[in-house]
Order: sequence, then C-alpha cells, then structure tokens
Amino acid sequence: MTYQEKVAYAHRVIENTMIEARNPAIMSSFGKDSMVMLDLVRQHAKLPVIFHREPFQPKKYRFANSVIEDLNLTVIDYPPAG
Repeated sequence: MTYQEKVAYAHRVIENTMIEARNPAIMSSFGKDSMVMLDLVRQHAKLPVIFHREPFQPKKYRFANSVIEDLNLTVIDYPPAG
C-alpha cells in the first residue's frame, strides 16, 4: 500500500467513525503518532481531546501545552486515579 493509499484509507476510517459515533473525541499523548492522528482528524472535525497529564512533571508537557494553545483545542484532562 502506498503512502497516499494509507492516508486515503485513514480519512475513510475517520469519516465513517464520525458518522457512526454519537459523541466522538480523540485521545492524544501529543507524541509523534498522536500528532499525526490529531492532524488527520482535525481535517474532518474539531473534536475535544482527552489528555492524561501527570501532575508531577509539568515541564514534560511544554510541547503539549503549546499545541493546545496554538490550535485552541478543547482538552479534557483526567487526573490519574489514586
């Protein structure tokens, strides 16, 4: 499968999911794979982002915070349990 075919397939999956989902959201770690998926999904819809952030390493999230601000994302941040 070529790169273009993979991207086209990903767009079809996203379109079908958007049709079928009642309340879609995207989970992101803001790592390289999540950033690609976020970019693909944002070409179809602006969804809320679920992001699990550990409170003890705030410097670790500098990049995530800058992306959240730059893209004006709605982020649902669930604190770790226990």
